[in-house]
Amino acid sequence: MSQNATSKHSPCTELEYAALLAENRLLQSKNKHLVDYVREKTNKLLQVMGTIVLKPEELDDATLIEFDPIGIVTESFTQILANLRKTNLKLQLAHQEIQAIFDSVGSAVLVLDPERKIISFNENSRTKLFSGITDFSGITDFSGKSCREIICQHRTTESQCVHSMVIASGHSEKCIGWEFGDRYYDVIGQPIKNAEDILTHVVLVYNDVTEHRRNSHALQRALVETMEAKDQVDGLLKSMSDGLIASDAWGRVVLMNAAAEQLLNSNLELCIGQSLPDITAIPMLKDYLEMLMLGSADHSADFELERSDGKVKTYQARSSVLLKNENVKGYITFLQDVSREREIDRVKDEFLSTAAHQLRTPLASVIGYSELIMESESLTAATLNDYISIVYSKAEQLSEIVNNLLDISRIEAGHDLMICQAPVEVEPLIDEALAGFRKIGHKHTLEVNLQQKGVLLNVDRFAILQVFENLLSNAVKYSPNGGIIKIEGVILDNYYQLSIVDHGLGMTDKQAAQAFDKFYRANASNTAISGSGLGLTIVRYLVESHSGKVWIEPRSGAGITIHITLPLCL
Repeated sequence: MSQNATSKHSPCTELEYAALLAENRLLQSKNKHLVDYVREKTNKLLQVMGTIVLKPEELDDATLIEFDPIGIVTESFTQILANLRKTNLKLQLAHQEIQAIFDSVGSAVLVLDPERKIISFNENSRTKLFSGITDFSGITDFSGKSCREIICQHRTTESQCVHSMVIASGHSEKCIGWEFGDRYYDVIGQPIKNAEDILTHVVLVYNDVTEHRRNSHALQRALVETMEAKDQVDGLLKSMSDGLIASDAWGRVVLMNAAAEQLLNSNLELCIGQSLPDITAIPMLKDYLEMLMLGSADHSADFELERSDGKVKTYQARSSVLLKNENVKGYITFLQDVSREREIDRVKDEFLSTAAHQLRTPLASVIGYSELIMESESLTAATLNDYISIVYSKAEQLSEIVNNLLDISRIEAGHDLMICQAPVEVEPLIDEALAGFRKIGHKHTLEVNLQQKGVLLNVDRFAILQVFENLLSNAVKYSPNGGIIKIEGVILDNYYQLSIVDHGLGMTDKQAAQAFDKFYRANASNTAISGSGLGLTIVRYLVESHSGKVWIEPRSGAGITIHITLPLCL
C-alpha cells in the first residue's frame, strides 16, 4: 500500500508541495509581522491616549485584524483632536481674558521661577518698576532676567525679600511699606504649586501705597498735632494750682480741672450738666454762684475751707463772662488759694503793729531819760552816768531792731545778704562770740566741747559770728535762772554741726516749728522776755545762705537744743 501511495506522487508534485509550504511559511511570517506591527502601533496609540494596552490573551491575532483597533483609535484621536481644538480655543480666550486682567490690574505683578527669574509681568510692572531703572534702559523684555538684579539691585536683604520668604515657607508672605525710589509698596507673594505640591512659581503683587502712606502720615501728623494741642490744654489745666470751672450760658458745668475737683471734693462726671450753685455745699461759695447766675454777683468773693490736714485755707472765687455778639455764652470761674496773700496782709499789719511796739518801748525810754537829763539841773554825776547808760543801751536796742528789720526787708525783696566765704577756724570764732557773754552771764556756765580742734569752716566770719551771738543770746535770755549752756561741735561728712544746749524754759513741738517765723513770740504776754522776734529769722537766712541747715530739738520745761550745719573748708 505504501508503494502504491508513493507511486501516485510524481517528483513534480513534491516540488510544488514544498514550494507551497515555503510560500505558506513566508505568508505566515509576513502576516505575523503585520499583526505584531498593528498590535505594537495600536498599543502605542493606546498608551498615548492613556488606555491599557492590548494583551494577546485578551485579543488574538485574527480578532485583532477583524476588530481593526487602529481604525477605532484613529476615530478616537479624531474626536480627541476636535475636543483639543475646542479646548485650545477656550484656553486662548481664557488666556486673553487673564492677560487683559493681568495688564489692567492696578498693581504691578511679576511671575518668577524659584531662581528669581522673571517668567512674565504685566504692563504696570513696566511703568511702575522697570521704567525707573536706568541700568537697563532700552530693554523692553525682562523675561528670564533676575528680579533681584533688575529691581532690588541687591538693596533688599534676604530677610526683606518676599520671594525668599515664600520659597522658605511655601505659603503666602507679605512685606509692608517696601521702599522703591520715592514710592512705597505693600508686596504680597503667592506660591504656585504643581500636582505633586512642588512649588514652581512665585507671583509677586506690588500694591502702590505711596499716596495712602502720605495721607496716613498727614492724618497721623494732624492727629499728633491735635493730641499735642489737647495735651497742652490738659497739661495747662492740670498744672493750674487754681481751680477752674467752665459753664454754659445757663450756668451748667461743662468743664472742671483737677484742682477744682479736689477743692470741691467731687469730679467732673458727677458735676457735668449740673447748675453751678448745685455743685458745692460751701455756703459763701454757693451764695456767690447763685448771685452770679442772677447777674448781680460782685467781681470776687472770699470763702474759707478746712482741709484734710486741719488747716483752714482762704480761697477767692472770681468769674469772667464769655460774650458773643453781646450775648452770654458761658462763664469761667476761678477758685484761687489766696491764703498766702491774706497771710501777707495779716503779717504786714502785724509787722507794722509789732515794729511800732518794739520801737516805741526803747524809744520812749530814750526820750524820757533824755528829757530828764535836759531838764534836771541837780543830777549827780553818778545819776547822770546811769541815765546816759540807759539811753545808750536803749539806742543800741533800737539799732539792733532797725538792722534786723532792714536785713529782713532786703531778704524778702529778693536781695541776698552779702556773704563772703573764706576759711575760718571754728574755735576762735566761738571764743569771740562767747567773750561778751562770759562778762555779763554770771548766772550761766558756758561749756565748749568740740570733737576736733583746728577745724576750718568755709563761711563769712561776720555773718556766722552774728549767728552765734543770736543763738547764745537766746540761750541766755530763755534760761533766766541760769544753768549750763553747752556748745558742742562734730564733723558730719562735708559739714560741721554745732549744737547749743540750754536748760531753760524750753519749747513745745509746735512752738519749735514756728520759732523761725518773723515776729513769732512763744509768749506774747506783757511778762514775756524782751526781743524783736526777728533773731531766729535772721539766723535761718544766714545759715541757709551758706547751704547749711538750722533746726530746734525741743524739750518742754527742760530747755532746747538748737543745731546748725555749716560747710567745711575742703
